[in-house]
Amino acid sequence: MKSESSHAPVTPLDSAIARTAREALRGAPARLEESMFYSLLGPGKRIRPRLIVAVAEAVGLESEIALNLAAAMEMTHAYTLVHDDLPAMDNDDLRRGRPTNHKVYGEGLAVLAGDALALLAPDVILGLRSRLPAERVLDLTVALLEASGARGVIAGQAAEMDLATAKASGNSAALFEIFRLKTGALFRASLTLPAIAGGVDAAIIAALGKIGDDLGIAFQIADDLEDDFMAKKSDPAHIAAYFTPAAARSEAERRLDLGNALPPKLRENLAPFIEELRKKIAIGTP
Repeated sequence: MKSESSHAPVTPLDSAIARTAREALRGAPARLEESMFYSLLGPGKRIRPRLIVAVAEAVGLESEIALNLAAAMEMTHAYTLVHDDLPAMDNDDLRRGRPTNHKVYGEGLAVLAGDALALLAPDVILGLRSRLPAERVLDLTVALLEASGARGVIAGQAAEMDLATAKASGNSAALFEIFRLKTGALFRASLTLPAIAGGVDAAIIAALGKIGDDLGIAFQIADDLEDDFMAKKSDPAHIAAYFTPAAARSEAERRLDLGNALPPKLRENLAPFIEELRKKIAIGTP
């Protein structure tokens, strides 16, 4: 299969994501599948699926179920990136050093690949019906769609477009709400999906959701800190319009406190991600 040989998995998690996608895509047109795999298995740290695996291990969720959730999350994340790069959105030619999907496969097929990835993710979750109680599968599907749709990532992207074109009044609270939606929504889902699948207490799931919101905001602040701050001072959809670099780092750091609501094993498993994010925030610090 060209999509596998051209974009071969390089880690066990990549292999699991590729295997799950390959099984779910049986019968899909070859060129569409190739475009989907190009973005699904592109370079990246796989932070969101890794979070799923970390939480799953902490709550005792079966590893194969966790890997299915991780694959669904990476499909969702990949769809957002494919669409975000399109000429009508950010119009990016490169992502992580490679040509973006529409530069390789054309704008039309890129749109379809993004659409197909978005729809494949809930299909993968529905495939867990033989392994989890029906009500949990329903809750998982609802949580994923909430994060990836018009009350999650898409809502954040739409609000960002409004803010960037001065259709909405700019202030830091509005910006953080955009960050919570466009970035935090998938972090929230990454932390809560394995907890939902594992039948974890609702209070723990709620705490994980709040942490996911804050991690997403901190992650987006860290992304903004890597930009040319002076060049972004007039952009109301960028942290530079409201904060100095030092103040932005302080705000991001403040959101990395896990609090005391999580059991020790969850705190332990999330600690490496907090440290990874702290390093990202610190990039460029004098």
